Formats: sequence, C-alpha cells, structure tokens
Amino acid sequence: MSEDDSATPVPDPENGRSPAAAGDSPAPTRRDPERLSVAEPAEGVAPPAGLADEHVLRGSLLSLLIIPAGIAGWVLLWQWGFVSAIVAFGVVWGALFLYILGSGLYRLGPGTVISRAGFWVIMSVTVVTLVLSFLAGLAWDLATAIEAPMPAAFYMAEFWAIYREMLGDPEVWSAYFPSIVFSLLFGALGAFSVLRALAKQSSGKSELA
Repeated sequence: MSEDDSATPVPDPENGRSPAAAGDSPAPTRRDPERLSVAEPAEGVAPPAGLADEHVLRGSLLSLLIIPAGIAGWVLLWQWGFVSAIVAFGVVWGALFLYILGSGLYRLGPGTVISRAGFWVIMSVTVVTLVLSFLAGLAWDLATAIEAPMPAAFYMAEFWAIYREMLGDPEVWSAYFPSIVFSLLFGALGAFSVLRALAKQSSGKSELA
C-alpha cells in the first residue's frame, strides 16, 4: 500500500461521511419557495364574542318594528309643536335593542360585540325612521289643514294625491325649512352619541358594556 493510499480518509460506515468532513458545517438546506407561506392561525382561537353567533338577517327584520313606533312618537310631539331629540334617541336605542334580540346576541351577555353589518343595519333603520317621521308630520299638518278626518284620511286616495302635490311645491319646503333644520339638529343630537359608540365597537375599538 502506498503512502498516498494510507492518507485517504475512510468513510464512516454509520453516517457515510469521511472523518475529514465530520467537522465541516452542514450545507444549507434548500427551501422550496412554494412552502414559504404565512403561518396559519392557531387552532382553537375563538372569534370575538358575538361575531360567531350573530344572525344579521333576523336582527334586521326585528329592528324594523321600531319604524312605526318612532313615527307615532314623532307625530305625537309634532302635533304639539315640539321637535325633540328624545325621539331620535329612543329610535336608535329601540333599533339596537330589537336587533340584539333578533340576532341572538342577548344570549352572550355583557361584552357582546356587534358586527359592522349590524352597525349599518341599526344606523339605516334609524335614518329611515327619522325621515319617514318627518314626512308623517307633514301629512298630519295637511290633514289638519284640510280638516280631513283622522286617521281615516290616511286611507283616502284624494288625501295622498294632495300630499304628493304638496311635496312638489317649493313654497312648502321654504315654509318648513326651519322645521327641517331643527329636525336634523335634534335628530343628530339624539342619535349621534349612540351611533358613534356602535361604530367604535363594531370596528373593534370598544365593546358594548
């Protein structure tokens, strides 16, 4: 055997590596780019309370019941010459209560989070109720002016024909402009604080106490 042959390292039978290469640092592992993905969320992490068990459709349908109640309250104060923020405040809280009842969120107790969809439902129902309430106030004024029997006037086709003509008269809107301004002011005053709190809650910044 020659001297060069004796210097040749013999591979290790256990790992197949030569003694000279045993101390070398391991070669970097080549990673498949397709496997470099974002880690999946851990299992068992529950969504915020309320979002998983919120039935938006049922809550929306039940919250519509506040519309006739809000109109009745508005007209009652309107015929006495009052435009009050308490009607808007009661409408938004009534819509919220009915939505929570219909969507099933009441079962979750304090700390319930309303989804963004739920917020838009409550705000839409509130705005629609206040607009219809103002129009109902105009209808009440018309029925009083023409001395139509109430509430039978609301079932008369002639009454609604006159009402449509009234809504198309610019002079009528000019005469009611102060009432419109006060209605918007008090409506915003009564509903803004509640809607702002719901907007923050639905965006994850706070919870419903």
